[in-house]
This record gives sequence, C-alpha cells and structure tokens, in this order.
Amino acid sequence: MHQNLQKYLDEAPDGVIYFSMGSNLRSTSMPETKRNAILRAFSKVKQQVLWKWESDTLPGQPSNVKLGKWLPQSDILGECCYIRKTVGISCVREGTYWRRWLRSSLASFE
Repeated sequence: MHQNLQKYLDEAPDGVIYFSMGSNLRSTSMPETKRNAILRAFSKVKQQVLWKWESDTLPGQPSNVKLGKWLPQSDILGECCYIRKTVGISCVREGTYWRRWLRSSLASFE
C-alpha cells in the first residue's frame, strides 16, 4: 500500500469507511441529488472516508472525505470498516477473508 494511504488509515482515530461503486458504476455519473445525500451523510460521521471517485474534484466534498481514482481495495479492507453500494464476487471474497461487514444494495442511478 502507498505510504500516504497507509498514513491516512493509521492516523484516523475513529477508523475509516471505504466507499466504492465498484468497476461497473462510475461515481461521477451519479445524479447530483444522490451524490449530495451521500456527502451530507458522510459529513456527519466521525470516521474518515475513502471514496473511489473517478475525477480529481468532488463538488461539496467534506473535509473528512479523501478521494482516490484507484484504491487497493483488499489492503484497505484489512484496515477499516467497509461500506459498498454494489457487491461483486471478488468483494465478497475479500470481505470474508478480512472478516469485514459488507453493506450492499442494488445500485441504480435512475
């Protein structure tokens, strides 16, 4: 894992939430209303948030949200709690290996 990312995980006193839409849905394609609802929720948690986001900027990004175009999911799962909107088979295997909670639902931008 990259040193900057490891430092971010190590220095999060209340832990880290990892949020990813997987490889099939792009977070940047999310409607603004849904994105803003997620941002409001993340702004209220005490944890730091890692969000797999495919752009360099995120309008309305709270101070506790860090963006990454690519993040080493399996390594991160070994360090933090995990929330994910869509769950593929590799995610289930990684979550089982690291014994992490997987929260999922069918994702749609409709």
